Parts: sequence; C-alpha cells; structure tokens
Amino acid sequence: MPQQLAWIYILDICISAINLILILIVFGLLFKHWGTYHRNFWFILFQIHVAFFGIIAGNILAAFSMHSENERPLEKFFIPWKMGNFWSSFSGSFLEAGFYSLFLERSLATIKRSTYENITSFWFTAILSGLSLIYSLAISSMWHILPLFLVVIDISVSIPISFGLNLFCAMCVVLLSYYNRKLRKKELGTMCDLSQRYQIDENIKLLNQWLPVLFIGSITIISNGIFSICGYSFDIGINSYDNTMIYMMLIISTLMN
Repeated sequence: MPQQLAWIYILDICISAINLILILIVFGLLFKHWGTYHRNFWFILFQIHVAFFGIIAGNILAAFSMHSENERPLEKFFIPWKMGNFWSSFSGSFLEAGFYSLFLERSLATIKRSTYENITSFWFTAILSGLSLIYSLAISSMWHILPLFLVVIDISVSIPISFGLNLFCAMCVVLLSYYNRKLRKKELGTMCDLSQRYQIDENIKLLNQWLPVLFIGSITIISNGIFSICGYSFDIGINSYDNTMIYMMLIISTLMN
C-alpha cells in the first residue's frame, strides 16, 4: 500500500472520534428523559454506540499495523491488519444497520401507537439485532474474506448502493416525522386515546432529535467506506490511491452541493 494513504487512516480515526463525541453529546441530552423512552429505543442506541467504538478500534488497529503489513513477505499472513480492516468494516455495516433498525422501531411505534408504550417484549428488537449482525457479517465478508478466494467485488457498484441505502433511510426518517405531524394535527380535534397522542408526540420528538445523529453517522459511514476501499484494494493487490482520491472528491462535492 502506498505510504501516502496513511493520512486517510489517521483522518478516518479523527472523524470517527469527533463524530462519537458529537453523538454522545446528543445522547446526553436524551438521557435527561431516560425513564420516558421505550426500552427498545435505548437498546438500538446501545448498538449504535458499540458500532462507533468498533469503527475507531478497528481503524486504530489497522493504522498501526499498516507499516508491518506493507513490509511483510507476500507468502506470510499478518493477522492484526486483517482483523483491523475486518472489524472496522463490520462495525461500519453494524452502524448502518442500527440506523435502519431505529427507523423500523419508530415505524412500529407509529403503527401501534395506541399500545406501544405498554409493550415490554424484546422480540422485535432482538430480531432487528440478529438481522443487523447477519447484514454486517455479509458486507464485511464481501470486502475482506472473498478476496482470499480471488473473488473481486466491483466497488463502482457496491459504494453507490451503500450510499443510496443511507440516503433512502434519511428520507424515510423525514417522511415518518412528517407523517406523525399530520397524525397529530388530525387528532387534535378528536377525542383520541391519550396513549396514542403521547406516542405520536414521542415519535416526533425522537425523530427530530435523531436527524442530526443520522447526519453525523453518515459522515462516519462515508469516511469508513473510504477506509474499506483502501484495505480491500490492498487485499486484492492493486494500487487504489487514484481511485480513492476520485471517490473522496465525488463525495465531498456531493456533500457541498
């Protein structure tokens, strides 16, 4: 791997750490009302915290082992480098899955708004967490295990798909918040159940607070995706420095516009 790529790894660690601090600040504001939120909501937030710490840990391990991996003979297998790249990729996918899970959890709260606050079962969240693990393992295996069997993934296809899914998730969160606002306006003039009205207000409040978290997390996912491109390209034995710079410029120009 060209030594010029070292700064990308350090930059990704800094971006992830800064975003984690911002996320903790946002969640700190939510902790003031800890007892009023549903336990399923907090369970998914815990998953997102784990994902952020996993990204940072994987990036640090890969960054510090990059020099040793660059110097090793081709016939030898260097475990720390592989572990760091795999774990950062897994955690990035786990973070994405956490965003999807939170949207689905709030969607269920909207559908079952009259009884959701009394639901104590974890079955729905457990299913979402299981699916998140399967999704994360599948994505990280695609990037870092398939190359060991000489299977090459076309990053020009996989990266836009991942970016499109995150954009779609953000749009769904906005639409869900808008739908709950319409419900509140519709039911203000009716004698609706107090539990139902309470759940609508909770959905609006949580979704509005969640939008900046989703934006911050998307920056981490994008930067971690660049990190994964570098590690993946190195695994399959190509110099992706120019391609990585092109992707970075496209992403930056997209965010600026």
